[in-house]
Amino acid sequence: MIQTYRPQWKGDFERLNRAWIEKLFVMEPQDYQLFNDPENEVIQGDGMIFFILEEGSPVATAGVKPYGEHGFELVKMAVDEKARGKGYARQLCMHAIDFAKQKGKEFIVLYTHSSLTPALALYKSLGFENVEVENGKYARADVKMQLNIWKVTKNP
Repeated sequence: MIQTYRPQWKGDFERLNRAWIEKLFVMEPQDYQLFNDPENEVIQGDGMIFFILEEGSPVATAGVKPYGEHGFELVKMAVDEKARGKGYARQLCMHAIDFAKQKGKEFIVLYTHSSLTPALALYKSLGFENVEVENGKYARADVKMQLNIWKVTKNP
């Protein structure tokens, strides 16, 4: 069952994400800013951070933060290495889409890297499409994808 953010999970949100960021890339200034204050950087406004727990401890997370007036940005999705292969990333994405619908949003964007092929395959299977990525948003992002939420008719 997916849980919403609780202050005691702030460290888990950072831990889960730093694991993949530091393994594959480098931390960027906006990463530090977001991890230091997820309540204001993600949740303030309509945003939310979601978690999946195993035995009471967070093993997967993703957030949605406001992106303009009509959208969300899917941010900081991470699954603990020991919990991979259980469909948690798909569950979190589907939950984010449902959450965006409930909030009346029109679209979700995300930024990723072309080397993250499993993530790209997941996003495409959910209906995300490549759009032009603007320079300077994130140093490690060379791919931007967008999903028009109201066109989602399948439940993959």
